[in-house]
Amino acid sequence: MNLAQTSSYAISLQPPRDVLNFLRARGFTYNTDGKNVELLCSEASIPGSSLATHDQVGDYYGAREQFAYRRIYDDTFDVQFYVDRNYNTIRFFETWMDYIVGQTGTTNEYKGDTAIYRMSYPKGANGGYKSNIFMTKFEKEITGPALYYTYVGAFPKAMQKAAVSYGPSDILRVNVQFSYIRHVVDTNISSANTDARTSVRNQFTAASLTEQFAAAAEIDAQLNKGRGVPDGTLFSGTTLETSNSIT
Repeated sequence: MNLAQTSSYAISLQPPRDVLNFLRARGFTYNTDGKNVELLCSEASIPGSSLATHDQVGDYYGAREQFAYRRIYDDTFDVQFYVDRNYNTIRFFETWMDYIVGQTGTTNEYKGDTAIYRMSYPKGANGGYKSNIFMTKFEKEITGPALYYTYVGAFPKAMQKAAVSYGPSDILRVNVQFSYIRHVVDTNISSANTDARTSVRNQFTAASLTEQFAAAAEIDAQLNKGRGVPDGTLFSGTTLETSNSIT
């Protein structure tokens, strides 16, 4: 019996065009820098869901039945990333969240005691700030069975603070929480590739998955090296307030 392993996966973020243009204006090119951010994903999770049920009592003597009437999806997706020496990981998510809250001016405009924000539309003419996120769960032979997850309508909701300190060195990591509507899972690569919103870069190819392994091997080598970092400092985290709409 061959058992699935936890260490073989790939993630593709693919922000919408509005965010891509804003990233480019801030000096961040997704097709190069963003690709590296995705390869630095060190931890993710397979999504879960549950069924909302209604209790029916009395149809059968002494028995209570349950009937499903709605599927309830997880509404957040937690991902951990290694931070590269150019800090592209932090820059990427800070800039995406800047666009969401309308913080599109110079940084000096927001260093005073007061600042004005105007939230961006979630679905604009060029995509707004929500987009689909894709994750592939595969095994090391790559060509075997795989699961292709699509997180629908996702955006970064929170970036947690990351501690740095003197002492034994480690790779800097940042945790990002995404909000999304629902997930869809494909077991066939052809159906996974038919989504029109994968136009930025096709994640579900053997070549891209092989590249993921090469990046993981390089990171593993760096994890065994010591690097000094400043003491007693926390990179501040960011959280976006959200409202829920349930129908």
